[in-house]
Parts: sequence; structure tokens; C-alpha cells
Amino acid sequence: MLMALAGPASGGEGDVNRSVSSSSPQSESVADSDTVDGALGVFRKYISPIDGDRCPMYPSCSHYSHDAAKKHGLIMGWIMTCDRLMRCGRDELRVSPPVVVGGALKCFDPVENNDFWWSE
Repeated sequence: MLMALAGPASGGEGDVNRSVSSSSPQSESVADSDTVDGALGVFRKYISPIDGDRCPMYPSCSHYSHDAAKKHGLIMGWIMTCDRLMRCGRDELRVSPPVVVGGALKCFDPVENNDFWWSE
């Protein structure tokens, strides 16, 4: 859903003049990264300030999404993000270790704890 909101990838500074060819795997990862960054940028800029900082997990779901896509690519990152969003604030709070972040107790659930099935 967030990817649909982002439209064309428009990351940060300097991305305007970059042209990406999809002929090499490295170019595909740059395009994937720009797409994820664009979608998360829309979420972080427009939706998150309205919704507030109420994620009980660390890292937050948007940071988790960025890390998953960066590590495993756009499609698998999206699947892992959907899985995380379904678990956020539910049973995961009982099974993952607690950490204190900014004075608040959060549930520690990084990408590395959820990609044990991934073999390279």
C-alpha cells in the first residue's frame, strides 16, 4: 500500500539527475532502495506525525521495513514487513526480549531475528 502512495521513486538529495538501468543486479537494488525510501518517506513525513510514536517494537516498523528491503530486496522485504505489521504489538511482546529505548520499554525485534529461514 505504501508503495502505491509513493509514485515514482524520489529519494533524497541528488536523486533527481540519477538514471537507473535495470540491466545489472546492482542497478535493481538501487531502484529497489529508492522505491522503499520513497514509500517510507511519504509515511514518515505525512502519516507518522499524525499517528504519533506509539510503536511498541524496536526498531519501529518503518525502520524494520527499510532494513528488510535493504537486506533481502523489495519483494521479500515487503513480505517481511507485512509479517511484522501483523505481529506488531501482539504475541511478539511476550516472546521477544524487552529493551529500554528513550525511556520507554519496547520489544526488540530486528530483521536478523526473523530471517533465520533465509540461506545465502
